[in-house]
Amino acid sequence: MGNKEGTGFLYTEIETLEQKYNIKPQWTMPHKLLLSVMMKTENCMSCGFENAESVKAKLNLAKKMVLGGVTFWHIGGEDPEIWNAVQ
Repeated sequence: MGNKEGTGFLYTEIETLEQKYNIKPQWTMPHKLLLSVMMKTENCMSCGFENAESVKAKLNLAKKMVLGGVTFWHIGGEDPEIWNAVQ
């Protein structure tokens, strides 16, 4: 079944891994989430993450659905461009 443990990464750590393994993140639908998949011989690591574009899509959905607000799981390791999308 494989190892199903998870690890949290800062946005800059994800960028470093993508550069190291020459990975281009893929846009997933309908979740509007970026996904990077890194393959090494017998191991596969996938990493779902948010950036300014994905956060903006979720904020637009929250407005469309007239939700009372949104929340962030963790602040401090995100794509710095997210804050331009939030304004």
